[in-house]
Amino acid sequence: MVDSLKPGDVHVWYLWPERLANAERLSRHTQILSRDEKTRAQSFRLEDDRNLYILSKAFVRILLSRYAPTDPALWEFTPNEYGKPAISGPPGVEDIAFNISHTTGLISAVFAVDASVGIDAEHHGRRTDALAIAEHYLSPDEYSALSMLRDSDRQQRFFEYWTLKEAYIKATGLGMSMDLSTFTFDIREDDRGISLRSTNVTDPGFWTFRLLKPGPHHTVAVAIRRSGEAAIKFGIYDGNSLMQ
Repeated sequence: MVDSLKPGDVHVWYLWPERLANAERLSRHTQILSRDEKTRAQSFRLEDDRNLYILSKAFVRILLSRYAPTDPALWEFTPNEYGKPAISGPPGVEDIAFNISHTTGLISAVFAVDASVGIDAEHHGRRTDALAIAEHYLSPDEYSALSMLRDSDRQQRFFEYWTLKEAYIKATGLGMSMDLSTFTFDIREDDRGISLRSTNVTDPGFWTFRLLKPGPHHTVAVAIRRSGEAAIKFGIYDGNSLMQ
């Protein structure tokens, strides 16, 4: 049983969409989406992409209704100028911060009540030229760190850097308007501690970062910004039973 969401809590939820590829179930989840979300769902040409979109949108609505006594179909969302959505209705609901990410085989979401949050998930199934991408998008220090690793370790570290950066820019609310090369993540090998270095961090908040491995084929990163240094309590949950 998941506890209620209290100040200092950060809840991460996973959903494996291939376990939910059932026409009746997908139809039921589609019914709780907004009109705009239903229209957007129908715009996907590939069935897998359409199903992933429907499940991710329904997942957020169903999870929010675990934390607040609101029908899942009644939640309203408004994006900021960079596209990050926030709750805008119904009137009087608690201000719950959330973020969601989906990739091949996994939907992940994060929730908190007194923080800004971001999450990113990546699938490892396709080999990437980590150094070529890093040279263009990561910071010089991150590129240097990658270049010193063996190829087998380089792929994993690349996904760690990439998901951390995506989670961070989503938590700031600025998205891809931020230059990924202007800030650096240091990942310490001893205790897996993660720290951020940047000359362009404009907010004074206290940041916490987590790298998670929900399975052998995925890396997930979570970024949390709070106004104080109080301890954060993480909860990690399987959401598939909620979507049956």
